[in-house]
Amino acid sequence: MTDLNPHAKHMADESMVRTLDAQAHAIWPQEVELIRRYGLGAELRILDAGCGTGEASWRLAELFPRAQVLGVDILDIHLTLARERHAHLAPRLVFENQSIFELPAADGAYDLTVCRHVLHSIPHADRVIAELVRVTRPAAGCT
Repeated sequence: MTDLNPHAKHMADESMVRTLDAQAHAIWPQEVELIRRYGLGAELRILDAGCGTGEASWRLAELFPRAQVLGVDILDIHLTLARERHAHLAPRLVFENQSIFELPAADGAYDLTVCRHVLHSIPHADRVIAELVRVTRPAAGCT
């Protein structure tokens, strides 16, 4: 099989970490309004798939103060940075090394799944989308 993360070296660069932080800061005001439209409850299980340094993960943890948030990525350097930067939100916010191509979660395990800045840069995005759909609980009345 081909490399499932062909941009790993580029993504691990410190300049990319700064860029992703700036992008998250700029985009979050619009994203939060979209997320609020879902009308989600307070006690949620949230998955941030391809979380990088946790820029969306910590924002989701703050937006939903009773939620359990799991950020997953395959770049240990990003996960280490995420854990260091956002330790004050543990144990509600956890970061783990997991591949979004094959998540160990049960079907429908998460109430909300986000995947930002990932699908355009990996091969077989259709497989990842199918996996994210699998682990996300369908909304009431949706199939």
